[in-house]
Amino acid sequence: MRSYTSGRNLAGIWTKNTDSTHLTYIDGVANDDYRRICALKDWPFLERRRSVTTTASTQFTPLPYDCDQVREISVTPSGSTMLYTPREVASRAEWDELNLRSFTSDIPEAYFVFAGQVGLWPTPASANTIY
Repeated sequence: MRSYTSGRNLAGIWTKNTDSTHLTYIDGVANDDYRRICALKDWPFLERRRSVTTTASTQFTPLPYDCDQVREISVTPSGSTMLYTPREVASRAEWDELNLRSFTSDIPEAYFVFAGQVGLWPTPASANTIY
């Protein structure tokens, strides 16, 4: 496998143009191709486990900056060794229906991902760790 630099230099040799502007253009084309290949399927090397901590009485928590898609979550209440796996809520309408009444608990039953945040239902009563 070639390094970034050797691949860039080889592209300059193949195109018979080693000008930095041309090589920068080649870099952009290569990066577009890499992104296209990565989007073809769910590659295991693209998955990572992330964790965030909730705040007591706060329903939504921002996702980590490098989290593009949430596959599933598990929640550990603070001071507990129990691991809960809530179900994903499929639609905003269902989420809104769950939240018609205010309810707090450290045992989550459902989660909803919206606008770069993950929400737990019922609202956590204390700080929890979401994985």
